[in-house]
Amino acid sequence: MIELTHVNKRFKSKVVLDDINLKIADGKITAIVGPNGAGKSTIIGLISGYFRPTSGDIDHGTVSVMPDADNLYAEMTGKAFLKYMCKIKKADYKDAVHIADVLEISNDLNKKISTYSFGMKKKISFVQAYVGDFDTYIFDEPTSGVDVPSAKVMLGLVMQLAKQGKGVLLTSHNMTELETNSDYLYILRNGKIDQSGTMQDLEADSLAQNHYVFTTDDAANLVTFLTQVPQVEIVSKTDGQVVIALSDELPISDLIMKILEQHLSLTGFWQDHQHLADIAFSDK
Repeated sequence: MIELTHVNKRFKSKVVLDDINLKIADGKITAIVGPNGAGKSTIIGLISGYFRPTSGDIDHGTVSVMPDADNLYAEMTGKAFLKYMCKIKKADYKDAVHIADVLEISNDLNKKISTYSFGMKKKISFVQAYVGDFDTYIFDEPTSGVDVPSAKVMLGLVMQLAKQGKGVLLTSHNMTELETNSDYLYILRNGKIDQSGTMQDLEADSLAQNHYVFTTDDAANLVTFLTQVPQVEIVSKTDGQVVIALSDELPISDLIMKILEQHLSLTGFWQDHQHLADIAFSDK
């Protein structure tokens, strides 16, 4: 397990992380989500030992990290690189070759890494992070630039680590990947943890905003009416659908009655479940 307690990080006078409390539990996949510059890379750097916190505590056991694809030993062959990393990590090179074969790069291990495509570099970086016996594994954007079949294999391997009781930290710009595969998520915004919880927790929080979807045969007149209701904000509209944010001051049942009293077309409605991207990257 890794635990950050009241961690702060400054680079000169710039506050990059502000009072971070975060836990990467054993047997779970934990995700950090946030826009560029939110502090994700700094957290990974602190856990990896690249940086020291300005204040606060970081408690962790052994950690294996998937580095950025641009930070590999480019003049090494893939084979030499994996052998070197396996020696450092006291891992079996045969395990590395097996994972490389699964990801379909084993035939390229005698080539220099500098000749690899970006996707191949991501794969060999993943291989070296995956091998060896560690308490926690960190995969930073593992599937970025990788073909879809290989990305699915990589995520399957990550899930295997969690099933073996290992802690996993995962970042990705693919929100669907994180929604589907993460047990617990931290949403980082401007160096602070803005929200945290399971995907179900985050969805429940988003429902508190009272977003509703109306389907209609007459969107124009429905929108005209709704804009006159003070407790309603139009979120989006198309020819057949209107999404609103409804204030707690007006129950949805009362709004439906108001719409029907105006003899407006309403073919259906439901409460909108926001996706992770909506939650993590919304303006606040």
